[in-house]
Amino acid sequence: MSVLDKKRLFDRVPAGAALDGRLAALSGGESEDVLLLLHGLGATADVWRRCLERLPAFWPGRWLAPDLPGHGSSPWTHRYAAGAQAAAIAQLVPDGQRVYVLAHSLGGALGVLLASNWFGIDVRAVVAFGVKVNWSAQERVVMARRASASPKAFASRDEAVDFYLKVSGLAGLVLRDDPVAAYGVLEDATGWRLAADPATACVGALPVASMLAVANCPVVLAAGRLDPMVGIDELRGLGHTAVDLGAVGHNPHVENPERVLDLIRHLTDAGAEI
Repeated sequence: MSVLDKKRLFDRVPAGAALDGRLAALSGGESEDVLLLLHGLGATADVWRRCLERLPAFWPGRWLAPDLPGHGSSPWTHRYAAGAQAAAIAQLVPDGQRVYVLAHSLGGALGVLLASNWFGIDVRAVVAFGVKVNWSAQERVVMARRASASPKAFASRDEAVDFYLKVSGLAGLVLRDDPVAAYGVLEDATGWRLAADPATACVGALPVASMLAVANCPVVLAAGRLDPMVGIDELRGLGHTAVDLGAVGHNPHVENPERVLDLIRHLTDAGAEI
């Protein structure tokens, strides 16, 4: 089956922006353990679709992939601070479930924060890849400008999707009609626009080293050699296990799903009771 013919494999629950303010999410499987898959800034849970197609061979239980606050089908809000986002994610996890986190970029930083156990969920291990740890003054300025920008309107869906793929780092990896891109844009009275609230960028440059210091479970970091956001040597300097993902860029879960799914063994090696 070609990418263009691929049928939708998973449906969001709930569909669209939830009336109760809860995050929209893809989910599946059953067990007392849940694999929490967190995407990066500007993306949606759909970036995990290529991994989800292969997931049963790597993870035997329940999994949950939310759209982060202000992304995809999740509601926009006036609070995108890391703590507020972590709290919103934690609300999706039923009481009593053991949580294992596999997360990308911003999602990786949020996964580390959830590992503090400040948010009422039992996080047993975290694997975070592509997490940016060093920010220049200019990069901080760019993030602030992005956060204050108004949503950009496009005359057609194709234009909006092309822009989404560019800003999410998926250009060249994902075709316009691939389900991976489906929820990255939406149509409203002004035309087509990105589904993500520009203000999500106000989360800014997170203090990853300080966040790692409060993690109460094993944390494994990873990066590809072609990732322009973070280098493996930067991660090795943080005092945690750092995994070299090889010749991949900032979206290895899209480029090489099997390599990223292989990281799950680090969750189980950390003492997870699967």
